[in-house]
Amino acid sequence: MALIPVAARAPLRTKLMMRCDHVAVYRQPFYANPGVTLSLLCGVMAGGMIGAFLLGYSDAGRMLFPALMSAALVPVLLTVSYRERGPLVIDGAGIEFGDGRRFDFESTTVGFLMMSNGVPAIELRSATLRSGRTRRLLHRPYNVDFNTMLSTIEQLQGWHAQGRWATPAEIQAMLSVSTPSDVEIGESVTIGVRVAETRKRT
Repeated sequence: MALIPVAARAPLRTKLMMRCDHVAVYRQPFYANPGVTLSLLCGVMAGGMIGAFLLGYSDAGRMLFPALMSAALVPVLLTVSYRERGPLVIDGAGIEFGDGRRFDFESTTVGFLMMSNGVPAIELRSATLRSGRTRRLLHRPYNVDFNTMLSTIEQLQGWHAQGRWATPAEIQAMLSVSTPSDVEIGESVTIGVRVAETRKRT
């Protein structure tokens, strides 16, 4: 049970890398990934309960079913965490997730929603993807302010509709903005940013 706070208390990082035509927004290290921490927790619990059953502890039989359930969750959580690996790639035409799924601005609807657990999310809905047309983008895995992420995506989509291609330097500058403390989640404000036209080539 002591493993539960690890992911919640692990220090978060913000890592933005400019490339030739996009910005890569990196996810948190594995130790700050709730899926990895929870899979480790389930594995330890399953191992302990199965060990107690094999050793013949009293009332260990009633722990066999939850032990098997915990063990079954481990590959599921690790698979989900593996699929979510890789940086979020943002350019002037769209967003690509670590699993390769891409949402182009011209065919994607960007929305804001508050999930049942009170966590805000950006909802991307594509009109062209055959499967997985809807994707929710959370800010915590990337440690980018939610309002900053949402405003950047909406601004890039607006520029794309006008035929304007945002440079990686502009995208990184917008993602690096800190939202004023008095701005509520989902509220929009106008903030000027300084753009340095330098980038790393790949």
